[in-house]
Amino acid sequence: MVNPDDTENRPVSSLMIPEDGLTDHMKKYGVVRVFHSVNKDANDRFWASNFLTMDPQDRKSLQDICWAIENYHRAFKELCCVEDFKIRKEAGQRNHINCSLRSFIRLEAANQINNITIYNAKWEIIKTSIADYLAHPKYAL
Repeated sequence: MVNPDDTENRPVSSLMIPEDGLTDHMKKYGVVRVFHSVNKDANDRFWASNFLTMDPQDRKSLQDICWAIENYHRAFKELCCVEDFKIRKEAGQRNHINCSLRSFIRLEAANQINNITIYNAKWEIIKTSIADYLAHPKYAL
């Protein structure tokens, strides 16, 4: 919610935001610079920043950095199972997080060296393990 004309708060989606952004007052925050873009699915995206001198190039570079951080966190949670442990002791939690981080670094190294995605790198590990188990099963299923 923004207050463009000092009368009342309105949704930011109701404003006409120019390409180089709009400086406005955001409810319960203060003065911000607002940008508008449309994603590949034709959905409106709004960016607000307290960096008032930001231009569209700065916003694009920060968006790329934010996207890289989002991808890191998603992969770290999904592929390395950093949240999937039931340990109460601090040392065990620390060991699990360190092992998860090490596995993420190994997957990223495979990504850089072999030019495959980290998802494919993990699948190759799993696929090999399944094939080995099927060739020499330890337990009858």
